[in-house]
Parts: sequence; structure tokens; C-alpha cells
Amino acid sequence: DFVADGGTVLLVAHELGPLRPVISRAIVVHEGGICHDGPAPEPAGHHAEPDHDHVHPHCDDEPARLWSI
Repeated sequence: DFVADGGTVLLVAHELGPLRPVISRAIVVHEGGICHDGPAPEPAGHHAEPDHDHVHPHCDDEPARLWSI
């Protein structure tokens, strides 16, 4: 309803995962610059593999799967 009424939702994510189908515009930043502005790009490389799970620690003190559901 929020988007249908003209609202905008800003999502910052490393990977889109199951949200990809509802994203109408994606801006991809690489090395400090915009490298894509348009429809959500298709996953590529190991990110496109069916069993790809991007849940890992981002620092030494963060346990794996801390942010998974």
C-alpha cells in the first residue's frame, strides 16, 4: 500500500535473495562508483548456484548465522 500510494522503500543489501522479484530498481555500487542503475540484475557466478547461502561472519567476533532466520 505504501508504494502504491507513491512511497519509496530504500533497501541496502549485499544480496537481494527472495526480495529480488519485488524490487523495481536497483543501484549497484562497486568500488565507490555506480556500475548499474536499472532492473535488479540476475545473480551471477557462485551467487546464482541454487544452494548458495550468503550467511557468514563479517568480523572475527561475529558468529556464523548471526543474522539468519
